[in-house]
Amino acid sequence: MLEEKSPFDEDDNDFEDVFKSGTVDTKKYKGLPVDPPLASLMAVDIVINEKGKVWIMHEYPLARRLMWIEYDMDLNKLTLITKDGIVQDIGMPIKPLVSKYLRKVTSVSVLATKVEDKKSNFYIVALATRRAGLLYVGNKQIIEK
Repeated sequence: MLEEKSPFDEDDNDFEDVFKSGTVDTKKYKGLPVDPPLASLMAVDIVINEKGKVWIMHEYPLARRLMWIEYDMDLNKLTLITKDGIVQDIGMPIKPLVSKYLRKVTSVSVLATKVEDKKSNFYIVALATRRAGLLYVGNKQIIEK
């Protein structure tokens, strides 16, 4: 039986080599159910605008099509869920002020900032909130563990 090489082997390229072209090369992680934390691959920030809308701003286009985001209130973390079911932690702590707004909103605007065509790298996705293992969108429970 052939042993598959781990994407994390020491002789592999550094993260910087993975996205020299400006996008993260997820081929390196093919077959894994998770991608590395987003903040370990590029600069990421969460901002709240004057209307109370939540924005996630990141440098480069995401390598996979984003479908929704989950906010786990117990673990205080954000996870990106892609169309092909791959999960990716945002990789940064959620500040108390941001947490306050994440508990109230049902969608998040996501924008890549270091691209010429910002329009094609802008998404508004649903935000599901997880509390004590139960998943909610707004105040409606959608999945029970």
